[in-house]
Amino acid sequence: FSIRMTKVAEDRLTLVQEVQSLKEAARKHFDEVYQAKEAKRLAELRLEEANKKIDDGEATWKQEREDWQVERTNLTLAKDNAESAKATAEAKQAQAEKDLEEVRLKLSSTEAQLKEAQAAVSRSQEEWFNAWQKSDDCTDFCADVGQSSHKMGEDEALARLKVAFADSCPEADWNSVWSRYQELAEADAAEIKAKMAEEMSSDSDSDSDDEEEDAGSTEPPPPEQPAAEQPAAGPST
Repeated sequence: FSIRMTKVAEDRLTLVQEVQSLKEAARKHFDEVYQAKEAKRLAELRLEEANKKIDDGEATWKQEREDWQVERTNLTLAKDNAESAKATAEAKQAQAEKDLEEVRLKLSSTEAQLKEAQAAVSRSQEEWFNAWQKSDDCTDFCADVGQSSHKMGEDEALARLKVAFADSCPEADWNSVWSRYQELAEADAAEIKAKMAEEMSSDSDSDSDDEEEDAGSTEPPPPEQPAAEQPAAGPST
């Protein structure tokens, strides 16, 4: 009986040890299962995050690709428009340069013609003035100018003379005195005019060489001659 009890005790101890070992093994496996589940959960989270990033990246890439296609279309259209505008601008530039060159040539020709015309006008004016100097009109004009200048001083002197004459000889006839004075003045004016005509005739002879050089030129119509001043009337009585 004691042997049997000993055997039972030994078996019981063995079973207790085996149960303890199994519990420890179960606890160990439970920890491993928990760690495995936790690792699986974390892996699933990382997988979900990775899938989300992939989906987001694909969506972004797809949107960017669509945007790029639109942008590329716009850029291509802008390029075509720019090339067309460039070609048009180059054509306009070429035409403008051509027109500018034509204008420059015309301007150069016109300036040359203008210089010739100005020279011709100067020559014509000089020729007309030289011819006018030798004409009776110039003689009359110079005489009229001289007479007018003389008349202005003469009138002032006559006015003073009339006052003095009236004070000195109140019984004298001023009209008869004035009539005689006019006769003498007209005779002097005719003599002066004749002398001027003679002097201008001698000047004309000295310029005969210039006349021969200009004989072949065609004189334009003379410009309007300056009007001679009319001689002033005598002082009133």
